[in-house]
Amino acid sequence: MKLLVVLSSLFGIIFFGGIKEQKKKPLYFAPPNVIQHFSLGYRDFLANLMWLRFIQDADFCSFEKGKPVYKGDIKHCELGWSYRMVDAISELAPRFKTPYTLSSILLSVFTGDKKGAEKILLKGLKYFPNDWKINFYAAYHYAVDVKKPELAAHYAYQSAKNGGPYWMYSLAAKQYAEEGHLLLGETILKNLLNRDITDQQKAHVRKHMKAFREKYMKKSSK
Repeated sequence: MKLLVVLSSLFGIIFFGGIKEQKKKPLYFAPPNVIQHFSLGYRDFLANLMWLRFIQDADFCSFEKGKPVYKGDIKHCELGWSYRMVDAISELAPRFKTPYTLSSILLSVFTGDKKGAEKILLKGLKYFPNDWKINFYAAYHYAVDVKKPELAAHYAYQSAKNGGPYWMYSLAAKQYAEEGHLLLGETILKNLLNRDITDQQKAHVRKHMKAFREKYMKKSSK
């Protein structure tokens, strides 16, 4: 019975917050990371509850003067409620992969929180350095969201090397070329031809290599 009371209390904290939070508006309370020390062995259970709560309002940012603020109200909300929710979830259940992948897109798109998305991705890679999906999302983040080609190339290569789509090698080559590492980019494409891919895929790689040389080699010679 005592265990049920404690769990109910934790559930209430997660979903309704404290008295001060209730005066603002219920249901917008991001528990601190130390909640992991009060889970009583139910860390995964609590993490799943919090994840369900997060995806209901992934575009919520914070309170300003006691009023809820969403992404549509401001340009971005860096390290706001959404980030703190996901960060707490990853502390409760660090082996729970979904927050490291899906939330990185949600944070970037729904709240414009590129810094928060990066922190969550790097935390995921700390636990799963060879997971192709997390590396894939990291490559996308650095290629599209924050425009850091060399980092995008690194994670694209790691994604492809660990079971990701073969065309991630092409993305890595392109991103390295964008940073001026033409030889490295071309080497990645050449090595791809020696891998176990279909003839159709090899034809696509050769076509990409031709376009790669025409675009980047000519650019470097100017």
